[in-house]
Amino acid sequence: MKTFPEKEYIKVFVDHWLKYKILFVPKSRQMMVSWLCVALYLWDTQFHEARFTVFQSKAADDADELIQRLKQIWDNEPAFLKRFYKKDKYIELKANPSNRGNHTYCKFEIPAIKSRIMGVAQG
Repeated sequence: MKTFPEKEYIKVFVDHWLKYKILFVPKSRQMMVSWLCVALYLWDTQFHEARFTVFQSKAADDADELIQRLKQIWDNEPAFLKRFYKKDKYIELKANPSNRGNHTYCKFEIPAIKSRIMGVAQG
């Protein structure tokens, strides 16, 4: 798996993403903004309780492709990142446990912390 390139615009993007609730970004495919957003929202979902995020695309299959990217990042994370610290102990995190951790169409969830991401089609 590749790492993100060290580009100044990525640092600026992340700073703005953390600071503002709404962010409009003109982009091109070469900027990796979709991958970056998927990674950022995985972080938000994984390390904060009760998050609910929606990825919207033109078609459900396109939204599911974003969920698949997210799952690829999750699957390649080291085990120590797949835990959540609460009340002086670590809780082991499992994604999509009802589907034995496998990909679920347009859905990624971590029930132990009540967080999930769904993909939807526009309209």
